[in-house]
Amino acid sequence: MSVIHLEGVNNQALADKVKDIGDRLISAAWFSNAGVIDKAVEDFIQKFLRLMNVDGVEIGWVSKEDLSVIIEKFNFTDNELWEILKNLPEEMKIKIENNNRLLALEEIVEILPEAVFHPAFAGAFKELGDGDKKIVGFFTGLAMYLSLMITVSVLAGQEDLFIPILSIIESGHVPIGLDRNFVYMI
Repeated sequence: MSVIHLEGVNNQALADKVKDIGDRLISAAWFSNAGVIDKAVEDFIQKFLRLMNVDGVEIGWVSKEDLSVIIEKFNFTDNELWEILKNLPEEMKIKIENNNRLLALEEIVEILPEAVFHPAFAGAFKELGDGDKKIVGFFTGLAMYLSLMITVSVLAGQEDLFIPILSIIESGHVPIGLDRNFVYMI
């Protein structure tokens, strides 16, 4: 049974999509293939970049051993993708508000991060942590953020936008950050 109920959404098909995506995120094997380069994941990132209308971004794969160094390096300056991403939450909220779905948004924001926290924390601890609280915390927070962005985009009527990211997560990988014209992956 889904942890998301969405009582206030009149469109049952939309409510079912949001619930399904929430369930998929909660049951994902978070970070299970970290450190393994996967060409299909690169294709998903390229699809996401096309949906965001961003060109010239390279993909960098990060080993588990290099996570701390790479995370310190992240820089959102001069990053075309970040300039688009940073405005998305507010844009999606406006679309949700215009469609009278604020109660559903509140439910998602209240329930989903906690529901994703547990499997994401377990995956980060098992696959990446090795006793490093900073790494486990970073990846657990990233999982909660990505889960919200994916689910809220569906509620906002932009369901295709983050589906490539959901596919990446379900494959045991995750985009971990940006540095100028690079998207880093594990």
